[in-house]
Amino acid sequence: GRRSLVEVVIGDNTGYISGTFFNQPYIANNFEEGDYVAFAGKIEHKYEKLQINNPLYDKLDKGKPLHTMGILPFHSTTAGISTKQIRSLVKKVLDYIPDKEMLPSEVINEERLASFKKSIKNVHFPSDFRSLKQAKDRLIFQEFFELQLAVLIKKQRIKNIDAHLLKPGNLIEAALDKLPFSLTGDQKKVLAEITEDTLSQRPMNRLLQGEVGSGKTIVAFLSALRAIENGFQASIMAPTEILAKQHFERIKPLANKLKIVVALLVSSLKEDEKKETLNLIENGKAKLIIGTHALIQEGVSFKNVALVVVDEQHRFGVEQRKSLNKKGTAPHTLVMTATPIPRSLALTLYGDLDVSTIKELPSGKDFTQKVNTVVCQGKKREQAYEKIREEVRKGRQAFVICPLIDLSDKIEAKAVEEEIENLKENVFREFKVDSIHGKLKTNEKENIMLSFNKGEIDILLATTLIEVGVDVPNVTVMIIENADRFGLAQLHQLRGRVGRGEHDGVCIMMPTYKTEDSIKRMRAIRELKDGFSLAEADLTIRGEGRIFGFNQAGFSDLKIASLQRDFEVLQEARKQAKKLLSIDSNLENNPLLKAVIKVKYSKLLDIGGG
Repeated sequence: GRRSLVEVVIGDNTGYISGTFFNQPYIANNFEEGDYVAFAGKIEHKYEKLQINNPLYDKLDKGKPLHTMGILPFHSTTAGISTKQIRSLVKKVLDYIPDKEMLPSEVINEERLASFKKSIKNVHFPSDFRSLKQAKDRLIFQEFFELQLAVLIKKQRIKNIDAHLLKPGNLIEAALDKLPFSLTGDQKKVLAEITEDTLSQRPMNRLLQGEVGSGKTIVAFLSALRAIENGFQASIMAPTEILAKQHFERIKPLANKLKIVVALLVSSLKEDEKKETLNLIENGKAKLIIGTHALIQEGVSFKNVALVVVDEQHRFGVEQRKSLNKKGTAPHTLVMTATPIPRSLALTLYGDLDVSTIKELPSGKDFTQKVNTVVCQGKKREQAYEKIREEVRKGRQAFVICPLIDLSDKIEAKAVEEEIENLKENVFREFKVDSIHGKLKTNEKENIMLSFNKGEIDILLATTLIEVGVDVPNVTVMIIENADRFGLAQLHQLRGRVGRGEHDGVCIMMPTYKTEDSIKRMRAIRELKDGFSLAEADLTIRGEGRIFGFNQAGFSDLKIASLQRDFEVLQEARKQAKKLLSIDSNLENNPLLKAVIKVKYSKLLDIGGG
């Protein structure tokens, strides 16, 4: 037909073998009888003879072998260029590597690193595996060293700015007296760390991580009181209106007792309400302002904000967080997350922040111990539906989590909408069922959530909108469709919405198992109960870039280093980066290194590249 086959027979004093090339007719012109060659590839015995299909080959009388007889690099390819072509181009480029070193000689000697030039050559064309390992060790260290220098320079810059000094008063003690519970040991420890930071005239830049229900919000409120008693404003920014309103409703009663004016700023406010709220913020009468990204929009002017709290901070872009900070004069910043972060990621993505952790949960708040996690496939779907019916008949409520409705794939979106109709009209016909998703207007979402909170809806079909900030104690069962499409942190957050009241709960994961990663994730979510262990598992399974989006945070993707595999090297690189900056804070004595960091991390450092 249209296919072609070229067969090249080679031989030595042990016999003959065929190199068979499919659909590459030009290959016939590349060889002549008598050529001295090396072929490499998988040998097969077919049609009573030995052959290699599409072998790599070198003409040995034309110079040193490039594609055979050694440890070969296989570079990632793209349309129009082959691995063989890339290998040839890389080989040529290696001749132009300069002898200059980017790393200080003290660091190279102390860490016993191979030279940069040698490492680049040996990572592509090593003479043996020992040379390859030495090359990788050098490049992994350098990648981490540059990254940590950028992170620590950013931290250094923040610490060089003057901030508001917040002296201790009596307001926090007054608030603690009015609380119906006592703080846990971890909450007290974190509050002390924040107090110490705000007593300095350097801006606090702290990350607070803790499980769902660990009491981060009360710590944020008590921290805000320190700013308020010093005559300043404080702000809490949440990723969704549901969460912002929940914070507002929980904080307002206590704030009222302390005679503190709290304002709520969200997009769904009516025009006259919004105008009144903006006036309260601008004239300083509103001391604590809670809101969504509406806080960073044009026209929002704070009088004197001294503390900014960003909740579920990974949901905000770098620019959004920066915009909120610019609303005040070097305000103290506390960023919070209920998605625990592995230590390797914390040192990297949040290396410019000091990290506080709340692991201890308040009495009765350890929801995961009250929730049984079940993983089952489609054939047990009817049993899962029957479990929902059982719970609802007992007067309890349920979630069914579907994949996103507003997907770009219209066919899939239509299938989801049809499934929701099926659940409403057929599967749960006897119950009050509603759905909430991204296509609804804000006030529609609010009304549905309000009805669900009041118990007027038995079963809520939802997208991951409910992942953060929905607290309905009467929910005892949840089904998560296509569970393997979610990350472990997201699944853990979703699971945290069940069993928050007096009754135990069950979370039923229904994966499609399309990949090996799916199986690993489902095993992890079933076996691991705490977010910190799950975060480490997620990092191992999915890799750092896919979890937090390095580029979005101003980082270059790691080319050779791995946070998980090379954590000890990361720690050593951070130690050496700190040591260098202590004697050369602006890298004036290391101009080449400074130039590299400026180009690679311009977004992180908020400077122009080049």
